[in-house]
Amino acid sequence: MRIALATHRPALFGALLAVALIVTLPMRLALAWLDAGSTGLAAREVNGSVWDARLSDAELGEVPLGDVGAALSPLDLLFGRARIALRGKGLDGIRGSLVVSRHSAGIAGMSGSLAVGPRLAPIPITRLDLTGVTARFANGACDHADGRVTALLATDVADLALPTSLSGDVRCDGKALLVPLASGLDGIDLRLQPSGRYRAIVRFHPQGPAAIHAAEALGMRAGADGFGLTMEGRF
Repeated sequence: MRIALATHRPALFGALLAVALIVTLPMRLALAWLDAGSTGLAAREVNGSVWDARLSDAELGEVPLGDVGAALSPLDLLFGRARIALRGKGLDGIRGSLVVSRHSAGIAGMSGSLAVGPRLAPIPITRLDLTGVTARFANGACDHADGRVTALLATDVADLALPTSLSGDVRCDGKALLVPLASGLDGIDLRLQPSGRYRAIVRFHPQGPAAIHAAEALGMRAGADGFGLTMEGRF
């Protein structure tokens, strides 16, 4: 099931609030009315009301969130926007909100860990830790972004001696959301489009013949700023 908050049905916000105040509206129905595909939120199953729901095997794009609680804010509906608060399990579970209005969509105050797995291969990022990340797209472009992202890297890549983590503060860069991850001279510039597509530019400075060979095996090529790799895909 694909659930994403839409931006093209503003008249539904007021109607949704009026109905929700009278009956216990199922979250599944509310998300369907809001056409939730624009944020990339998906779940195998949605149970409960708009005030207290459970999303089973939820995903954001193709990144798994696990089982999360969800609740719709009635106050935000009064101001013409839909805000769904997410609450993951455990200390590392995702916490924050998905927010949409007539012309914008994004996340607000998002913290927690996202297991990336092989989705960015051959870039060896295994997990993304978010700290207070807010990112809003309006009219097809990044409109506002702040917060910090830390990427944990696999340490079993032979001979590369990668840093254990890269981090940086998110910001808008033209129409894209830029996540500049760095540790010393090494880093990854990750640009996300509102469509969910991304472009990653990797720079790495291997030391010694074995590390250079390992970098080349991952598809990196020597350039003016060390070894680099550019890749594109979709979350």
